[in-house]
Amino acid sequence: MLGITNLKRIFAGVLAFNVASSLADIIPWSENQFYQEIHGCNGFSDFSADDLLDGFNVKVFENPAGDWDDYSLYYTAYSNAATYYASNSKITDIGASISTMDYYYVTTDIYGMQNIDISQVVFEFTGFLYIEEPGIYLVHIPAVDTGVAVYIGTANSGMSCCGEVGTGDSVWGYTVIVSRVVAGIPAYGTGAQYLAKGYYPIKIVAANTNHNYILDVQFITPEKEYTNIGSWVKNLPSSKCFVNTVVASDTMDIVVAHTTGHDIVSKLVDGTRVSLLGS
Repeated sequence: MLGITNLKRIFAGVLAFNVASSLADIIPWSENQFYQEIHGCNGFSDFSADDLLDGFNVKVFENPAGDWDDYSLYYTAYSNAATYYASNSKITDIGASISTMDYYYVTTDIYGMQNIDISQVVFEFTGFLYIEEPGIYLVHIPAVDTGVAVYIGTANSGMSCCGEVGTGDSVWGYTVIVSRVVAGIPAYGTGAQYLAKGYYPIKIVAANTNHNYILDVQFITPEKEYTNIGSWVKNLPSSKCFVNTVVASDTMDIVVAHTTGHDIVSKLVDGTRVSLLGS
């Protein structure tokens, strides 16, 4: 006899299929789409939701060797800051170029971020995706240069989002939702997720080997509305409970490589490089 849990899974799977079918005329579905249900944490128990700030935190890393194996920090920008904060002297290496990334993209939006005269860099956007209405949401990447991966974390329902500061990516249980890597040609990717009500740690990692940077990440609601994913993201004041991921060899290492005619985004997991797109 089918249990309640199995019936829920079957129903959720059918619902996901129906949503996917009805959206077929709106978005191109990629070969790396998949569906699963995850649950976010139950909120920020240490302080009021009024303390939350809109938008992403962002870090930018350079890899002068061009092999994506070594990073050094260019700068860090926080959603609650009026100016960029240089993490080291390398901020002077890019000078006025970095100012072409308007602060608007840090606070509320990363849609359509283009024509940034910086190459050989990795962007990392972090925050908490807040879902008010449960349902199937889609993350869509219509184009990239050179690679983008979107991660959404999961946590047990009893954990406060503010309770595990500074312990790294492993706390959030990041799952790659959608990723796309391209070398000189347009590409896209879409990932579907059933999201219950709650806060979800989110991270968007984007690698760029060329100038005229493109980062276009769309969020599609269960009502099939295209939205600005940045408008769903919250962050924490540093005086309350600041959360921001840090690039390290055993937590987040995104690379671009070529094998048998296609590109791979990979991540170091416990010292072993694991492909996010398959071999």
